Amino acid sequence: MKSRRAVAAALAAALASSGLVLAASTAPAGAAGVGGVSAAPAQLLHASLEAAQGEAGVDWVGTSHSSAGSVTLTTKAGRHDGLQSINFRVGSQTGQISIILVGTMVYLRGNVFGLEQYLGFSNSAAKNEAGRWFSISEPDASLVTIYETVAAGLTVSTTVAELGMTGPITQTAAKSVAGQHAIGIRGTTLPDSAVPSTPQTLYVKSTGEHLPVEALQTYERQTSSEVLGDWGQAPSVHAPSRAVPLQLSWLATR
Repeated sequence: MKSRRAVAAALAAALASSGLVLAASTAPAGAAGVGGVSAAPAQLLHASLEAAQGEAGVDWVGTSHSSAGSVTLTTKAGRHDGLQSINFRVGSQTGQISIILVGTMVYLRGNVFGLEQYLGFSNSAAKNEAGRWFSISEPDASLVTIYETVAAGLTVSTTVAELGMTGPITQTAAKSVAGQHAIGIRGTTLPDSAVPSTPQTLYVKSTGEHLPVEALQTYERQTSSEVLGDWGQAPSVHAPSRAVPLQLSWLATR
């Protein structure tokens, strides 16, 4: 499964040699307490992610900035469905992608620059298909990599799984996040095929179920954050009409 860091890495070629970094890893919540870490912060992390996995929905906004550009992901994730808009800038050019997940179907729409840089469309296909909805089915083996990449973070389970960290897990100073008192937990994300391990601080509510409220990362002079809220609120999701299946012929030859 691709992580949201891998989603950002899909734009790396357009962002010189650095690429953007978003969110955390594909580590499951149960991986939080490994590596001889101190018990209290590791247990707090595990309890936070365990509670989050049981929620019906979550909203999250991920932002990342580098000298080459920026990207923002605005997401409403549910148990099996989700909505996401991606807006990114590379120099003076901007890309937009909209994603809808309904069960095992993903629907996408974007502008020319978004389709080229995020999905790898050829220039001619991007111009022809810009503004139209198209679909990818999970069982489609020929498009499984694209499906996994665009579907990452659109459900509660994939959102929470990407917040997992390995040790050493330590506790940091508390702060206020969106008006909520939050405890900081510091650790390291697990590597994936696109982005190596990254230092991360996850802030969780200091009371109640300690649900995650913010994740912060730094990677190769880039900064990224993910703010999470409205836990328990499931999104209202509907499949767009007249979507056409994505065609392999639309993709540029690599």
